[in-house]
Amino acid sequence: MKLWPFSRSGVKTFNEARKQWRWCSIGRRRHLSRRSIPGGSHADVSLMHEPLEVRKLLAISAGYDGNDLAITADAEGDAITLEFDGSIVKIYDASGLYDTYTTSGFSGNITASSTDANLNTSFTFAFDQTALSRALQIDASISSTAIGSAIESTSSADISFGGLTTIAADISTPASINFGGDVVIFDDITLTATDVIVSGNVEAAVSAFGMDDIGIRWQETTAATTSSTAMVTPAGGSPQVWAAAVGYGGGIERFDPANGSSLGSLGYDVAESGHGNFNLIPCPTGEYVYGVHYTPYTSGGGGYANPGTVFQYATNGSGYATFYLGQSEYDYRGYQCLTIADDGSYILLSQGEKIFKIDTSTAWAGGESDNQDRIQHTWEFSDSKDFGNPAISEQLRINAITILPDGSRAYGAIHYVNVGDQYNINDVREMNAFAVLDLQTLGQPNFTTLSGVPNVGNNIHPYFVNAAPDSSGVYGA
Repeated sequence: MKLWPFSRSGVKTFNEARKQWRWCSIGRRRHLSRRSIPGGSHADVSLMHEPLEVRKLLAISAGYDGNDLAITADAEGDAITLEFDGSIVKIYDASGLYDTYTTSGFSGNITASSTDANLNTSFTFAFDQTALSRALQIDASISSTAIGSAIESTSSADISFGGLTTIAADISTPASINFGGDVVIFDDITLTATDVIVSGNVEAAVSAFGMDDIGIRWQETTAATTSSTAMVTPAGGSPQVWAAAVGYGGGIERFDPANGSSLGSLGYDVAESGHGNFNLIPCPTGEYVYGVHYTPYTSGGGGYANPGTVFQYATNGSGYATFYLGQSEYDYRGYQCLTIADDGSYILLSQGEKIFKIDTSTAWAGGESDNQDRIQHTWEFSDSKDFGNPAISEQLRINAITILPDGSRAYGAIHYVNVGDQYNINDVREMNAFAVLDLQTLGQPNFTTLSGVPNVGNNIHPYFVNAAPDSSGVYGA
């Protein structure tokens, strides 16, 4: 397992790092200045002084393809750059501005491809742009992609990147994000999606790795693959980067965030299955890091392919313990969310139609113990039912849970996949709603319904929820 952060002194912020636009390719280091990237300074790469015949060799093509805006690279070295101001899409090639398009002119996605996958081509969404509200779909025939500004897609279409992708801004979508190749991630970014799928390796280009809340589903492999990194500050210690590799021969390595040097491997197990989204989630108090597989939605279920073990790793290297539900409790949906209380005394873990409150105030029992005796409370919600349609039955997934900083309540996003009829749910209050859990009395949950949303329509249900820092409210989407 190789993880190649930058070697440098000190820790740089994202804004400092992005000005240099340094990124590393898999297995070697390569530094590019922002000046040399399309979207940096067009004057640097202008070919306006060249004859028209030469410029045509580097030209791209673009236009409407049905509901989509399609951009095509046609020649060796074609560099596509996208700029966006909220209503107008500007497309550049290596010689300068190619054309402009209004978002009112098309209703679909923005796509990019090359006429020949053997050509060296690139796509860049430039720095300092208005957040893009359309789904980007970059074909694998494009050699490399660089995302310098945020994407806040409102489309139900998946966002996809085919080749090597460098990300320096947040990406959010109500659908999935699919990386077909290797990914280089800058710090201070968030990927928000129903599923994040990575077919290649993930590398961190700056010190604060910040991927502990991102679920990644890895294509099955016989070799260990880096599937999660997290910034961990052990109690009384200095910050470390932990990297977990899932698969045969996997484990956990630690790195110095200041210069990327290895701090050694930990003799901790990580599940050998490549299925699911393995996440490292540090405890705020620094004693433990929790490892859990999030299982993405699949219409056909997952059975035993979805790992059911939650790991409690001691940050001081003294050992680890595991928690897992009994066969009657754990079903094919796997786990969806693990949230840790600010004081580290308990976790909330969602699995299908249930949320478990699990004691973590002291170390779990080691050895062969399943630690089920640590369950302090279980909240159970109305699952969906349609005995004539398996795609509708048992479709509740609580993908997001937030605990108010004052510890009084927790909120869970009640999401029914494929359910568009309130009569498929026993309690209509749970349709288009957030569950409100009283963490003091541990009583039955209350529900707060999304205002202005009818109780009909497929997948009109909340995905995410987060709390205000002062506990004054919560925010959902």
